[in-house]
Amino acid sequence: MKKSSSLLGIIGFAILYAATVFLCAFVGFLHPVCWVGFPVLAAFLGTYSYYKVASGIKCFGAGMLLAAVLAGILLVLGEIKLPAAGIILTAGLVSDIVRQLLGNTSVKALFCAYPLLAAGVFGWLHPLWTNTQRYYEGATIEMGADYAESLMVFSSPFFLCLFVVLTLIAGYIGIRIVEKKC
Repeated sequence: MKKSSSLLGIIGFAILYAATVFLCAFVGFLHPVCWVGFPVLAAFLGTYSYYKVASGIKCFGAGMLLAAVLAGILLVLGEIKLPAAGIILTAGLVSDIVRQLLGNTSVKALFCAYPLLAAGVFGWLHPLWTNTQRYYEGATIEMGADYAESLMVFSSPFFLCLFVVLTLIAGYIGIRIVEKKC
């Protein structure tokens, strides 16, 4: 009975991780910088779920599970297409590879693996940098011309790099805090 309840807990925390990321995206309604920067918030707030899943899965697969649940939910909701799902899943795979190489039970592995998983959320936003004109047109329809024009300020590679680095830092700080508290 213990195994099934721990499996349910792992699945529950995987769903909680995806819900956390999705809910953090709603801050994007406040301002375009909040949309581009929501992965930073999601990286910080998603650490507890990742920690609980990684504590339950002492072997390869914690990052892939979280990435698969997130990508699956976003695909079903029509928020992303397959290339974005591929980016999210790749981040989960890389996260698991790093964790495996550093030792699945080591704290150092968590500190390195989780930020990589968290950066995968940029798969959701990748069209801003890979198909800027179409993204602009979609943002204009969904949020209005002023919002879309403000969003285009962040479509440069500089801002992509900046927000990815900030996401990595937020994930690292978050996992450090959660590891000390749990």
